[in-house]
Amino acid sequence: MMINGVDKLKETIASIEVAMLATKTEDSELVSRPMYTLHMDKDGYLWFFTSKGSPKMDDIEENNHVNVSYADTHSHTYASVSGTAICVDDQELKSKLWNDSHKAWYPKGVDDPNLCLLRVSVQSAEVWDQDTATMVSVLTKQHAL
Repeated sequence: MMINGVDKLKETIASIEVAMLATKTEDSELVSRPMYTLHMDKDGYLWFFTSKGSPKMDDIEENNHVNVSYADTHSHTYASVSGTAICVDDQELKSKLWNDSHKAWYPKGVDDPNLCLLRVSVQSAEVWDQDTATMVSVLTKQHAL
């Protein structure tokens, strides 16, 4: 039975602040990097801050298919999200999602011209089901946004 996938994914990742974003390099190697999840909106987009000039953005320009994985071993909460990523330069949304803790990574602040929002459009997602001890699909390409 397919439950509301966006709601289930939001509920699953809500308490996990840091995800691992996997991209594919031009040499076809997979590289994962920690990313602080800013928000999952009502349309199911995942939002992160990043630098326009970062190597991950070079990877995404070549191949925008990404995987975002979440894990919390203490609560046995796990999720795997596949989708496509783009850089969005929306100053109003950047200001809305900004807080001073982000200065640790972006010392020039929300007005840094190199700062952009990385938007991941979810194509499919799986979450760990403790009852069956398996990954369960909550969004598939046919049901994605």
